[in-house]
Amino acid sequence: MTIKGKLAAKSISPLPENDLVIDLAQIPITNEATQSAFGNLLIKGFDGQTVASIDASGSARFTEVATQKLIIASQNVEPELENQVSGVVSTNATAGKATLLAGETEITIKSPFVTENTLIYVTPITDTQNKVLFVKAKKAVSSENELGWFKVGIDTPINQEIKFNWWIIN
Repeated sequence: MTIKGKLAAKSISPLPENDLVIDLAQIPITNEATQSAFGNLLIKGFDGQTVASIDASGSARFTEVATQKLIIASQNVEPELENQVSGVVSTNATAGKATLLAGETEITIKSPFVTENTLIYVTPITDTQNKVLFVKAKKAVSSENELGWFKVGIDTPINQEIKFNWWIIN
């Protein structure tokens, strides 16, 4: 069925034991005015303003983002953390908690979400003895078999551990 006007519904649900699919791929039109063979999913708010959109590549834009749940990794607690060695944490989370051990100046966190454009935020949650905790370096994912990583550290070691939260944003 093709609807070229407005469809009003109280609820849209998938068929039993099926996914609800919104297919943004369109059949290319040979008209020169067509910029793309893909559509966008647009969510409109007050005054017809677009408040959210998702394109066929999976990229999304929102006016505001709020969340109640976030996949969090915690060093030495979560079972998905693997290959743990001193000063290195591997995770598949986009946010987490880690500890810079006393006497150390950096910790490496490996993640498949680190790209060239990644923003990484760190927030200490224990005393840093007036040392600034910062992202010292990062390396983007280079292949399917290798994780990207970032290093969080301080300039000189202190005699107590520093616990901190981290958040990767792409």
